[in-house]
Amino acid sequence: MANVAGPGAAGVIAQAVGAVCGVLADAASFAVSAICLSRIRVAEPPRAARRRNLRHEIGEGLAIVARDPLLRASAIYGCLSNLTLVGYQAVLVVFLIRIVGLSAGVTGALIAVTSLGGVLGALLARPAARRVDPARRHHGRRSRQPPRSPGQPRAIPTAGSDRAGPDDRDSHR
Repeated sequence: MANVAGPGAAGVIAQAVGAVCGVLADAASFAVSAICLSRIRVAEPPRAARRRNLRHEIGEGLAIVARDPLLRASAIYGCLSNLTLVGYQAVLVVFLIRIVGLSAGVTGALIAVTSLGGVLGALLARPAARRVDPARRHHGRRSRQPPRSPGQPRAIPTAGSDRAGPDDRDSHR
């Protein structure tokens, strides 16, 4: 939900009161969350006094992933997908505002709308998984293709220009 509502709210806040106030509002929301979480009182059952070695447990988990071809392919795909998408998202806002010329509010709303694809995917994942053999989900072409987000906005340069700017937004083909 935060990925859907957050960018839209951030765009509206940044446009209304400026980016610095938007960052301060975000920091204040984290402070409110921390205060609320600190006020929760739960009596947890005592744990068994077993000595654990975190490095050993991490090593065991990595060994399991390294030995299993399905887990290994899934882990590699997940790592590369996250790296690619985080890099893409890091420049998306700057690109949409500076190059395409959208306002902060429109940019936030656009990113929020495209994030609805993730919500739709979460709703459809279980029914789709029931219809597809689990091994086929991890093998094949899908694991070798770069991540793609079909709903993400694109700016297409017009003929004769080296970049899409605010003045040539409407003349795309």
